[in-house]
Amino acid sequence: MRNSNELPSYVADTHAVIWHMMDSARLSTEARRRFQEADRGDAIIYVSVMTPIEMTYLFEKGKIPETVPLQFHATVEDTGKDSYRISEISYELTKIFREVPASLIPELPDRIIAATAHHLNLPLITKDRRIHDWKGITSVW
Repeated sequence: MRNSNELPSYVADTHAVIWHMMDSARLSTEARRRFQEADRGDAIIYVSVMTPIEMTYLFEKGKIPETVPLQFHATVEDTGKDSYRISEISYELTKIFREVPASLIPELPDRIIAATAHHLNLPLITKDRRIHDWKGITSVW
């Protein structure tokens, strides 16, 4: 594994993380490649703290199996890997959040995740067309 300062880094949207955990065909080839790089220790995926909250919510609503959030937590907590990192909500992020246009990205979790990518100055792995249309970040799909 290379020095983490040299590794390509990304932020991942909740649906992309879920589809990766489920090995879903809904994940694009490009997104799958980024996650596979992280799984090998060749890239870093930052995940907003909003994502595990959304996963729990989606499990409670019966939209995803319980194994998804459990697998995600196990992946993040794997002491042998530093490829998946949680990005906390900070005061600085709340100021960046104001730059994310609510008219374009109306959902609160999506705005927080977009603000996270903008704040970290990293590409966002997302299928969400609305987020792709925002010029504040680069997106990968």
